[in-house]
Order: sequence, then C-alpha cells, then structure tokens
Amino acid sequence: MTELMNAQRAVDIVTLAAELDRYKERDAIGGVAYLASLTEGLPRRPVIEEYIRIVKEKSLARRLMSICSLAIAQAADQSDPIIDVIGKIETGLMEASERSLSYGFQSLDQIVQNSFGTIDNLYQQSREITAWPPTSSNWTA
Repeated sequence: MTELMNAQRAVDIVTLAAELDRYKERDAIGGVAYLASLTEGLPRRPVIEEYIRIVKEKSLARRLMSICSLAIAQAADQSDPIIDVIGKIETGLMEASERSLSYGFQSLDQIVQNSFGTIDNLYQQSREITAWPPTSSNWTA
C-alpha cells in the first residue's frame, strides 16, 4: 500500500491485488477475499459525510449550551448591566450561527494549500515548525 501511495496510485482492492500479484504474495495473505474483508465495517463515503454532519451538529449544540450557560451565570451574577449580557449572548449566537452556515467541506487541495501557506509563513519568519516525526534538524517535536 505504501508503494502504491508513493507512486501516487489509487489504493483499493483492485490495485492492491494487482500489486500483490506482482510480488506473488496475494495467496499468502489470504487472497482477494481477505482484502475485501479488510474494509468490512468501515463507513463508506456517503456515510462518512453523514457522520461529519452529525458531529458538526453536536458541536453546534455544545456551543449553544455553552452560550446559554454563560447567559444564565451572568444574569444570575447581575454584576454587568443586563443589556450588556444580552448583547454578549446575541453576539455569541450570531457567531455560532454564521459559523455553522459558512463552514462546510473543504477539498483536499484547499487543505494542503492552506497548510503549506502556514508552513511557508512560519519558515519565512524564522520560527520553528513543530512536526512529528521530525524530518529536519530545524524542526522540533
């Protein structure tokens, strides 16, 4: 699988079986049936997207609970004017609402591009880059 990935080839049952055939190791690992069994129980792509939606929804619910808890605590404390408390709560709710609407899926290209931009900026500022495992003498773990 590593060789396939290093060659920037797809890693799936078909390509993996072909690669194992090339090394005459397919039968030694249990054949195509064994390869197919490796993916049993793993979520498929449409299911993963549904799981992500559920996690995002739960995250938004936790954010809402946090905002409401803060509102209750500040209203009970009565140390700030109540109009200021309402303003803070409205701001928190608006930010949570905007964030839930604006954050969707990003393509892998976007994620990589953003990551390399951050790494390049750190390098240009002569700051240390933290990574594991360390791959260069100027990186720290």
